[in-house]
Amino acid sequence: MSTLATETRVGRVWKGREGDVIRWAAASWKCESLVPQNEACGIDVIFHRDGELGAVAEIKCRDRTLEKIHEYPTYMIEEGKLGVGMAFGQELGVPFYLLVQLSDGHVLIWHISDKDGRQLVPWKHDLRCVPATHAGGRAVKEMAYLPIENAKCQHVPEFQS
Repeated sequence: MSTLATETRVGRVWKGREGDVIRWAAASWKCESLVPQNEACGIDVIFHRDGELGAVAEIKCRDRTLEKIHEYPTYMIEEGKLGVGMAFGQELGVPFYLLVQLSDGHVLIWHISDKDGRQLVPWKHDLRCVPATHAGGRAVKEMAYLPIENAKCQHVPEFQS
């Protein structure tokens, strides 16, 4: 049986950083968060307030600065993650967001789809050989390239490495 990336030491560190982003987002948006315990769910968090669902999100943490991110016009992510998040949001009737924490204290936020699952951010895609997991290996995956200009950027000093 293979080890999940989140079961490795490095994977646990990254999941801890994701938890920090989730807590920050919940406080910023004045809501609460629910993190699904089953990774097969396909999303990282559900945000809710006063018993009403508000949004679902994919959370990423990258060891890159905003300056480094801006060396490219797009942010690369597995397209399947976007599709799952959009479908999940549509099923629940809430929008889907992608939040990417950077090492210099910035968080990039893309509003990927609305509550009806309509895509709000255009992206290009292709097949690419990428790392399979934090634990290693290679895999060919369909990758999406989100325009950096479509992201809202917030500086969160406590996230600076």
